[in-house]
Amino acid sequence: MASPTPEVFTVYDNTGTPLPGVAGGMSFLTYVTEAGVAITPQPTIVDIGGGLYKFTPTVPPSGHGTCYVLSTGHQPAFYSRFIRPEDYNTDQIPDIRQFLFGKAQIMSTGPDANRLLIYAADGTTVLVRFALADIAGLDTIFNPMKRTPV
Repeated sequence: MASPTPEVFTVYDNTGTPLPGVAGGMSFLTYVTEAGVAITPQPTIVDIGGGLYKFTPTVPPSGHGTCYVLSTGHQPAFYSRFIRPEDYNTDQIPDIRQFLFGKAQIMSTGPDANRLLIYAADGTTVLVRFALADIAGLDTIFNPMKRTPV
């Protein structure tokens, strides 16, 4: 999973004016996975100016999202959100583009015989190798029915 991106939010006073300098009075009432397991450590809330605040979510255990309820002590009184693991995957987009736009080649000889090689867009860097097998599970380059990363 990729690194989480900061959560940014605004806090206002009772007149609707952005309220800076109150990060120390905020706290998480709930900071758990979607299964209800506490995530530690809880992130630190930082004042970034003009009534804007941020925190970078703590990475939950693999495969889990983060649920939080944040008490601001001001307006709005609470912020809550569920952050999906997929929300952290934006830095994988360049990798996906490499995979999509690089060449692919099935090798019939040499150390990569019976393998499908996927190259980066540069045409020389191998991103991934797959062993190819036929319907009986035997190595093949003809009519492969299964590919297994190697």
